[in-house]
Amino acid sequence: MAAPLGPYELLGLLGRGGMAEVYLARRRVGAVEKRLVVKRLRRDRLGDARSLERLIREARLSMSLAHQNIVTVFDFGRLGDDVFLVMEYVEGHDLASTWGRPGAAPMPPLCAAHVVAQCCLGLDHAHRREDATGTPLGLVHFDVSPGNVLVSAAGEVKLADLGVAGLAGDPTGSVRGTAMYMAPEQARGERVDPRADVYAAGMVLWEALTGTRPRAGDGLDELLAAARAGVGPPEAPPCVPPALATIVARATAADPDARYPTARAMFGELDAYLVAARAAAPGATLVELLTDWYAAAWSGVPSTVTPLPDGVVAQLASGPAPQSMVVTADDTPAAPPPAIEARPPRRRVRRWWFAAPLVIGGAAAAGMAVARRPAPSTIASAVAVREPDAPAIAPPIARAPIAPAPVTPPIDPGPEAPPPIAPTPVAPAPRSPSGPPRSVGGATTGPPTAVPVRASPAAPTRAVTIGAQPWANFTVDDDPTIHQTPETVRLPAGAHRVHFANPTLGLARTITLDVPADRDLRHVERLDPP
Repeated sequence: MAAPLGPYELLGLLGRGGMAEVYLARRRVGAVEKRLVVKRLRRDRLGDARSLERLIREARLSMSLAHQNIVTVFDFGRLGDDVFLVMEYVEGHDLASTWGRPGAAPMPPLCAAHVVAQCCLGLDHAHRREDATGTPLGLVHFDVSPGNVLVSAAGEVKLADLGVAGLAGDPTGSVRGTAMYMAPEQARGERVDPRADVYAAGMVLWEALTGTRPRAGDGLDELLAAARAGVGPPEAPPCVPPALATIVARATAADPDARYPTARAMFGELDAYLVAARAAAPGATLVELLTDWYAAAWSGVPSTVTPLPDGVVAQLASGPAPQSMVVTADDTPAAPPPAIEARPPRRRVRRWWFAAPLVIGGAAAAGMAVARRPAPSTIASAVAVREPDAPAIAPPIARAPIAPAPVTPPIDPGPEAPPPIAPTPVAPAPRSPSGPPRSVGGATTGPPTAVPVRASPAAPTRAVTIGAQPWANFTVDDDPTIHQTPETVRLPAGAHRVHFANPTLGLARTITLDVPADRDLRHVERLDPP
């Protein structure tokens, strides 16, 4: 049993998957207690860099979003050998598990429209997320599916596990998500935008209305082939209200330009249907209809929380006092996670969290990356969610301690925690008399070189977002300031020398970056190991 350290007490096991274990937990001070969910990386996965990477990305993205229709993540950290994140406890189940209940009644059209409308609101919040400069990121969930839509006993609707989320315009080639609900461009590995989530929401709505799968096929290859070919749901049966059939048809159009331009636009049409339908037939509220349907589906089902050994409440982790999880991982599955050590603090800099693709790991009861509906299981913020394959790209690393979920009264912090981790300073690369060829708006690699004459410091500057895969520290020209990817800096138009260094993986590179005068620039450097 783990040593009694850490503020989170594990009450019982909710689920276990290939990457993580999910526990019902509590945080208690005196008579004040709050139920939470702790998702802990399995200890046999601590040597798997990709599993660690995915948990880091899940925490970073989820903690940046705050919306009533998105599962809230409060904390992320490391205690001894345990790497974990802490999220709200949603006392309910996912749609996939509920639909799979024996004898579960078909979902009434009003309930189906209401649930998907709430999902659209959560998606709209994520899609509208902006970076530190106020530029929309074009965040894409990538895995809107019944297993990631949670319905609570109180009638709440929340999107879980912000999928294998990434940004619109991420590099092409990788396929992530669930094939049954995947947009054609997503299945083909092309660049996607938030309209791919609109497509998936339409597929979920069709299944909620009809009780059948929206796409024919049994195996993964067959489903992916259908998705790539643009095969959507068949024509809606007569039991589906015509207004909702029209919404499904537009949302699942093979051509992205024919779909709703935003999740907010799709919500608007669903809301108009709900208002008109309730006006024509007044009755119970939408929440009452949803809770009645949910209660009937799960009537008489006992709790699936597995008690811990001997009925003893276990404390999370053994080892030193809690500290923020600020580590890195390379993209080799067999590589061990880097050690965590205290480093000198550095200057506070502006953070920009999303330059590299953000891939979020699956939750506890995970299956294949693109899989059929999981078996029924209790959901506590994220259970029965598939665990998608992550591209072999290490993420940028969070650089500041993440505060635990607020609890009243304040909790005694206990032993003094190690200081926040900062990247090891990297000296600027030496300069030589000549420089390599350059390309406008891009970069060419080579040994450290002198930089051609740049614009005057008084010239207007552009916002330059610099990322690296895997992460790296970087310096610009002769400025000794150490930045860490991804980060946005202001630079005058012209050529600049950027030196990258990843001390953990022993990678370094110096490039010449041309900043255009008429637009901002985003550059991601691939630092492949030798």
